[in-house]
Amino acid sequence: MSCLVVMCRWALLACLLCAAPSRAGDVRLLLSIGNNVGDPSDEPLEHAERDAERVATLFLDLGQIAPPRVQLVLGQTAPVVRERIAETLGRVKELMDAGEEVSLFVFVSAHGKNGAFHLKGTHLSMAELRALVEHSGARFKLVVVDACESGAITRAKGARAVPEFTLTLEPPAVKGSVYLSSSGPAEASQEFASLKGSLFTHHWLTGLRGDADVDGDGRVSLGESYSYTFRRTVAGAAQAGQHPVFDIDAAGAGDVILSQPGAARSAIVFPPEVEGNFVLMSQPRPDLVAEVSKARGRPLRLAVTPGRYVLRKRLGMSVGLVTFELPFGGVRTLDERELTVLHFAEVVAKGSSFEQRPLAFFLEGSVESEQLVGAAARWRGGAGLRATFGALWLRGAVSLTGGQTVGAKVTTGEWQGGVRLSAGWRYLQWPVIPFAGLLIEGRVLSQRYQRPDEARLAQVFGVGPIAPRTSLGLTGGALLGLEVPLAERFFAAAELDALLRWLPAEGQPPVSAGLEGKLSLGVRF
Repeated sequence: MSCLVVMCRWALLACLLCAAPSRAGDVRLLLSIGNNVGDPSDEPLEHAERDAERVATLFLDLGQIAPPRVQLVLGQTAPVVRERIAETLGRVKELMDAGEEVSLFVFVSAHGKNGAFHLKGTHLSMAELRALVEHSGARFKLVVVDACESGAITRAKGARAVPEFTLTLEPPAVKGSVYLSSSGPAEASQEFASLKGSLFTHHWLTGLRGDADVDGDGRVSLGESYSYTFRRTVAGAAQAGQHPVFDIDAAGAGDVILSQPGAARSAIVFPPEVEGNFVLMSQPRPDLVAEVSKARGRPLRLAVTPGRYVLRKRLGMSVGLVTFELPFGGVRTLDERELTVLHFAEVVAKGSSFEQRPLAFFLEGSVESEQLVGAAARWRGGAGLRATFGALWLRGAVSLTGGQTVGAKVTTGEWQGGVRLSAGWRYLQWPVIPFAGLLIEGRVLSQRYQRPDEARLAQVFGVGPIAPRTSLGLTGGALLGLEVPLAERFFAAAELDALLRWLPAEGQPPVSAGLEGKLSLGVRF
């Protein structure tokens, strides 16, 4: 089939299209397959399995697919993959028997050669995969293959690489099959260490997050995603000569919407006036999430999963960086005035450990168990500074407490000040951040005594007041806590300290053990 004929088929479909919303009965299933290991003669891939995970995550977030209907198959042999395909096709049949209209999505990232996937020393032919999908009975079928020579899966229809095109299809109106492959029948698919993934899948997922949303309706169609991915992949692999390929055997009206970034609960918004090349990285795990070339005048909403991110803008030999804290979701708009500009060499030296606001000021309140015999638990307040270095942190704080103990013969008033230094480690993978560490604190205790009959004692016995006493002490211990991000730069933390205290005071044992509970509120700057 000539390129012209293929393009005519797409144009004919485009002419027949009309907007048609999805019906409630439409159900989507995803089978995402990834395998880093091929034949013994194949050099192991680095990121095929991770790409399959990324695809599953994106379609769970943005692709209208429920978790029970996503099957992720990683690092398995061809017999196991066939079993998983059979399980998925069994689900398709069950749903269709229940009266549902089913769309089946299949993604494969693995070694490919001579029309077969190489899966841990075993082979699954692309023709077999295609035959299984075609006989699934699903109303609409989309197969996306990222493998060397993956264009072989499209050869049954004679398709070949073509320039970007316009396509609008949407279930339930459209029936049939669409196959997308990362490269032509005799081409290699590029996997880049800098992307920590394949070139094709990286751009496909970036487009689905919103960069391919040409008409700005908050949805990315199959046509928009392919057009975007073709253009970005060909540009990125100009020297290698990689050209994504499609094959279509579908008819109907509507628009097959692959993702809905406009409805995502977590997103980064680029205003229309912003322009330039941006790279979005996750933190603390430095995965490249998206790479966009933003044109002035075009608004862009980039859907992301809840988490922590650093956005880089290329500025010649310098780089502008800004961090986004979205651990619980939300929408943040880029303000270029917030960019921290560093020389490229500084960015390389820092790697993925960049923190735009590594310092924080905090206020704290705590209650500590009895330290002196006969004295109750004491409340105290304090303030301090914290510095973070990736997962490590260092904190300094001062505190003050006071109180009064009334006895039968003497009332003791006291105040105690402390200077504490603590350091430790924090786990940044969760929205709520656990942290642990060790502490050491120097303390000063001042006590003043007042007897109720002080005047009479002085008059009768000539006895003066009891002299005030000051003691110096030292405290050490361990701590555990949780930090909760709040709006913008604010955070709250709860902490429990286990203490071993040495404080030589009059009539008191010099060493005691205790606990301290603490709440704090801080702001990063």
